[in-house]
Amino acid sequence: DASPSKDENEGKGFIPIGTEEMPFTGGYDGDDFTIDGLTINRVEQDYVGLFGFITAGEVKNTVLDGALISGKGYVGSISGFLLDHAEVINSSVNAEIYGVDLVGGIAGHLVLSSVQNSRAYVTINSTGQNSGGIVGQAANSTISNCVSDIEISSTSTIVGGIVGLASYTNISQSGSKGRIKVLNDSGDSSNAGGVAGLLESSSISQSYFKGSIEAKSHAGGIAGTIQSNSSIDNSYALGVVEAEAFAGGLVGQSYSHESIINSYASVFVAADSQTGGLIGLNQGESPINDSFWNTETSKLTVSDGGTEQSTEQMQTKVTYSNAGWDFDSIWRVNGKQYPELQWQKEPIFVASYDDLKKIGNDPEWPLDGHYIQTANIDASASARENKIDGEDDAYYGFKPIGSSERFTGSYDGAGFSINSLLINNGSFQGLFGFAKNAYISNVTLNDVTVGSDLNPTYVAGLVGYDEGSFIDNCTVSLFTANGGEFVGGLIGYSLKSIVINSSVDVSIESIRAGGLIAYALKGMIVNSGTEGIINSRIYYAGGLIGSTVLTSMYYCKADVEISSYELSESGGLVANASLSNIISSSASGDVVFSAVAGGLIGVDGNNIIERSFATGDVAGDCAGGLVALKSNGSIHKSYASGNVTAIGEDCEAGGLVGSLGSATVTNSYALGNVSGETGIAGLIGKMTGNASVYNSYSAGTVTSSSEAGGLVAIIEDDATVNNSFWDIQTSGQEISAGSEIGLTTAEMQTQSTFIDAGWDFENIWVMNGYPKFKKDI
Repeated sequence: DASPSKDENEGKGFIPIGTEEMPFTGGYDGDDFTIDGLTINRVEQDYVGLFGFITAGEVKNTVLDGALISGKGYVGSISGFLLDHAEVINSSVNAEIYGVDLVGGIAGHLVLSSVQNSRAYVTINSTGQNSGGIVGQAANSTISNCVSDIEISSTSTIVGGIVGLASYTNISQSGSKGRIKVLNDSGDSSNAGGVAGLLESSSISQSYFKGSIEAKSHAGGIAGTIQSNSSIDNSYALGVVEAEAFAGGLVGQSYSHESIINSYASVFVAADSQTGGLIGLNQGESPINDSFWNTETSKLTVSDGGTEQSTEQMQTKVTYSNAGWDFDSIWRVNGKQYPELQWQKEPIFVASYDDLKKIGNDPEWPLDGHYIQTANIDASASARENKIDGEDDAYYGFKPIGSSERFTGSYDGAGFSINSLLINNGSFQGLFGFAKNAYISNVTLNDVTVGSDLNPTYVAGLVGYDEGSFIDNCTVSLFTANGGEFVGGLIGYSLKSIVINSSVDVSIESIRAGGLIAYALKGMIVNSGTEGIINSRIYYAGGLIGSTVLTSMYYCKADVEISSYELSESGGLVANASLSNIISSSASGDVVFSAVAGGLIGVDGNNIIERSFATGDVAGDCAGGLVALKSNGSIHKSYASGNVTAIGEDCEAGGLVGSLGSATVTNSYALGNVSGETGIAGLIGKMTGNASVYNSYSAGTVTSSSEAGGLVAIIEDDATVNNSFWDIQTSGQEISAGSEIGLTTAEMQTQSTFIDAGWDFENIWVMNGYPKFKKDI
């Protein structure tokens, strides 16, 4: 028990063993006992860790749990600096680490040394150079058989899931899972990779990354940048990569004389330029052989090297065996799944309902195990399982995997299904009750019913409560929930989850509900969708997400009929969203009988909405075809076409936005009819604060008993409208708030009208009756 270290040495905690002047040169064998609660708080000091500086020494079988390590430079939980054949072997850490330069989960800096067979479960915050989940920076060294489970937030320019900067270093049979976020606003480029940020004269072999990477530039699922004769072989990446430029599913940028062999990426890639499904830019035309990327997941048909494949092809063994991949000693594949590496944890095969019930309840079926389903599973027996005492014909049904103890392993459904599952176990309901940092993929659930007898909280088909998991290609069909709180088709409550390529078909009644997720915080949803019906009362209902903060949604769709009442908020995609990004997403279901109703979003607090649309009809006290209430943020290149009805007497309604406060709308339009008592307009009902509208139009009929406007009904404060128009014939309105001028239908369907106003018909608009977007959104 090292918890007393917190108060030692005037709050500076434990004194690291070994300094640069007097390094540790011996051997330390922890014998797999745990050092619990170690605290080091030396923010002005270099060489910080359990061992500050090791030269030619060895640390093995050492376990740190609940460590809190803070230093300046050369910071790691085991050691700040390893020099001259120093070694860390067979060790494990669970730690929070804070530092400036050269910060790593195990070691800060590695020179002529090695880290082997070690695990790091770490949260890292760094503000300088070179951070990594295992090692911050490595030179002339070896990292092998290491795994990191990470959350890295850094202003460092070089960050990696295993190592930040690797120079003349070999990384083999290592993997990382989690989130990397590079918060670099200095204008400098970054290098962020799931295994290595920057690879110089180094190699990565038989390694992987599963998770998300967000960086300014040079971001890749395996490496941000590779250069100087570096190589990557037999490696893969699954997840999300975001950057402004130089982003690839496997590598952001490669210079000359590098090589990529027998590797693949199934990664959603978002960047403004130099983007590729496998590699963003292959500057020196380095050889890329027998390597693939998933066009459906990446949303890209271009890459500066590699071969494009569909999801089905990527999950078929023959795709790789025809390319000469080694399935005897390197790769393995079971059923319909992406290939994995043989050195990874041996799978436990799930072939029956009895097998499913063993997970977490049998010592040989642990909650951190690696599971692969090998057959369709009939779970109908759950309907009459675990009888509720005192009830004649009521049952708890299936006991979710992980509840008080979290599921932290991986489960691959391999394309098989689980059918007719009943869950009525109180809170934390789902196939998985509580999951943390898990990897769940290729699961298909058909006909899932969750009970409401115990008024449950955190209810879903797949995961009731999730923290930090990666969920890929999962489907829930015929999900039924009557009652409960935080009810979602896929996840009930989500914290820092990544969901990609997933879909649900739902019938939900709840006080807080979302078709896919009821509540999402700091998450990411990509290429996922929902269908069905949601009825909500009191709080909120969203077609995709009920309520969300700091979440990004890309290429998401919701076709959900939503009805709600009792002061609730509703949105075709999201009911209430704040500080989030909604990109290339849509909603098509009707949203009715809500206090606040939006075709895409009900209440919008400072979100970015781009290339998105809503087509469903909307009716609520306050209503908008796209957004009901929007404060701050922006809407760009988006539209709404559904009819909008304001039921309330004191709320505004608009074909695009009901009420717009200090937000910007550009290159957007609304086509639906709008009706209500007061403050009713074709585009925006009311504008306040510094709200502004540019290059936008409306063409629907506007019906109101007072304060109606063809484009905008009410403008207050410093709000402005610029180069925007409405159709006076279809709207029935000759006037609009502001100085804009209404046009006839003929004028609205003439291109020169808009060119003269400075609209961009080279990149954004094309005439199709009224102006429409040139590219599909």
